[in-house]
Amino acid sequence: MLKQIVTGADALTPEWFTSVLADAGLTAGAVVTNTHVEPVGGGLMARMVRAELAYDTVTDAPSSVVVKYPTDDQGSLGVALAMGLYELEVRFYQDIAPLLETMSMPACYLAELDEESGMFTLVLHDLSKRSRPGDVLTPSTPDECAQVLGELVKFQAPLWNSPAVGELAWIADPSRTIGIFDALPAGLEP
Repeated sequence: MLKQIVTGADALTPEWFTSVLADAGLTAGAVVTNTHVEPVGGGLMARMVRAELAYDTVTDAPSSVVVKYPTDDQGSLGVALAMGLYELEVRFYQDIAPLLETMSMPACYLAELDEESGMFTLVLHDLSKRSRPGDVLTPSTPDECAQVLGELVKFQAPLWNSPAVGELAWIADPSRTIGIFDALPAGLEP
């Protein structure tokens, strides 16, 4: 398994954050000395936590980040791995996000995937001061819907008929999409 991939909040140590943020070029030698980790949202397909970070010196490195890693629920994990959901999200941050200069999205400090096991870890800039995690049980306001539609335009417009996207083997292969749509009916009845 790759060095930066975690499968639980207990692995999110000050040393781990120091290594991840240093690899992202953010700490300029600062060391994370303390962390406070709390769950964010109630995701089933993945776990997500917010980590407040304290450093040994003044730094421009983020004071908090969001970390996403695989769920520990075996049923949800099986669905996520079978549908390649972790791979899709990691590859989005690796390959697609850099093409979207005007879209508002969190900076990604780590997007790592173990192709053999399908496990992943993302470390993202914490946007909790200006947004809330999605929740299918909490209706969005008309203003939130308008913002989302505006962001959707910023997502689709630069990628429409993009040769750069067409060259990405993981997205250009129609077998993934066909497989997902073929698998959907099996999950509808339960």
